[in-house]
This record gives sequence, structure tokens and C-alpha cells, in this order.
Amino acid sequence: MTVRFRPLLALSALALVTAACGQPTAQSPGSGPPSGLSTTASTEPTSPATSPAAKEQPPEVTAEAQVGRCTAEQLRGELKPGDSGAGQRYATLVVTNTGKSNCTLYGYGGLALLDGSGHALRTKLERKANPGPKLVTLRPGGKAAKDLHWGAVPGEGEPTTGQCQPSPAKISVIPPDERNPFELAWSLGPVCQQGKIEGSAYHPL
Repeated sequence: MTVRFRPLLALSALALVTAACGQPTAQSPGSGPPSGLSTTASTEPTSPATSPAAKEQPPEVTAEAQVGRCTAEQLRGELKPGDSGAGQRYATLVVTNTGKSNCTLYGYGGLALLDGSGHALRTKLERKANPGPKLVTLRPGGKAAKDLHWGAVPGEGEPTTGQCQPSPAKISVIPPDERNPFELAWSLGPVCQQGKIEGSAYHPL
């Protein structure tokens, strides 16, 4: 009897180990510095994502930082519109450390477009290779930025009259390697090409 059930016990133990490891989910682009090609993460219009971003901060950067990562609770966000023209739109997402201690940002993090009720709109987030990931330490009151770019020209299958996509009312932002988002208002119009928006890594201001 003991010999007969040993395979089942081994399979059960393997299942428990696999469940404990889990499978990563990604709201933001993948980990590590970009290789020159954009990496896309698509958010379907269901509900705002609160999943962690793929691991971005490598062990050597973690050791160098020696301070905690910036969390959604201690960051305040602001969108600053940039120049626009020829169907191109630009903005800068500025984050401020409102905490009482230093914190760090490394990488791209996550971003989702939301409607007025807080429901996620279609979002295709792509990484911009420049500027790429670099450790940014924010003192209390310190600021960092993320450059954003998107199109105002309808893409394939989108209406050529009226709005190409529903206009977001706000965005949900997840700091790199974190789970919880913070939200801020969006008044910059629709994001065409199925919500495609390019974002750089966070960089110092």
C-alpha cells in the first residue's frame, strides 16, 4: 500500500510547490533595460489592474539602493501636456515623493486609461528605449518624470469621424515593482490606435 501511493504524494507535493511559486502578471512592460524594441502590455477594457509589474529592479540595483521603493501611497502624480502637432500628442507624468523618507524608482511601472466610473479602457502600453531604466532616488518632496507619447489619428478599424476611442477621464499608475496604483485626472483627449501609448522609464527632473 505504501509503495502504491508514493507517486500520488510526490505529485501532490509538486502541485503545492508550483502553486506557491505562482505565475507573474504584468500591467507594465517586462523587466530590465530595453533592447531597443518596444515591449507592449495590453489592458482590455474590464477593470483597473492592480497586479504587480514584472520584476524590473535587478539584484545589483536593489543592493545599491539600500532604501525602499516608492509606493503609490507616498507618490502624488501630475500630468503636464507637451507640444502637439501632426496627429502626435505628448505629456509628462511627474511624480512627487510626499513621504517623510527617501524612496527609489527603477523602470517603467504600469499605466491604464480609465473612464469616469473607474473602469479600464483599452490600453496598449509600450516602452520607449530612451530614457531607459536608471535608479532614481527621491528625497521627500523630490520629483521624477515619465515621458508619454500617443497618437490622435485613427488606426485600423477605428472611426474616421468623431472620436477614435472613448476619452479617458483619468489614469491608473502603478509604480515599478509595486502592486497598488494611484489615480490622477486625464483631460488630454482620446488615445487612438486602440489606446496605444508609449512611455519612458522614470528619470530625474
